[in-house]
Amino acid sequence: MTRDKRPTESKIKFDLDLYPFEAVQAACRSWADREDIEVRPPKQGDAAVSIRSKGVLSEPQMEELYAEFNGEILHHALRLKVSAVNQKLRDYIVTKALISALPVSMLPKVTAPPPPSPSGVLDESLEREIDKLLAETEKADPNDDPLRIATPWEKKVREKGDKKAGENG
Repeated sequence: MTRDKRPTESKIKFDLDLYPFEAVQAACRSWADREDIEVRPPKQGDAAVSIRSKGVLSEPQMEELYAEFNGEILHHALRLKVSAVNQKLRDYIVTKALISALPVSMLPKVTAPPPPSPSGVLDESLEREIDKLLAETEKADPNDDPLRIATPWEKKVREKGDKKAGENG
């Protein structure tokens, strides 16, 4: 990056091997309302930018302006790099959002494959074990609840309160 020094104008050349041209253009657009900026198309691997101050600036002020503009270009170069890295994820999220917004009638018909036949999946010992467990389940008393899974929460709390009252009284 090189700079020609004039009191109210600064011409800067950016090496496009270091700075993407899109970042240079974006920085110029973001500064367009602040200063008079002209960007020239790239030639021989360099992009030229001319910044003219809207007021009269001293040399230190022009240096500060130059440094701020360089920071702006670095900001846009980083933004472009992050955008390229996250492109696939961003595309995936947008696609999911758009598909979820489609009416059901527009969704493609997806049919599930038929379930595999039980005879090909289970061997004889597994089938006997399943039959044995089903028979035990059928014999079991439906009111038998040793772990008190079917007992409502309120009843369990009430019983705990009764036990504590009995222990304290």
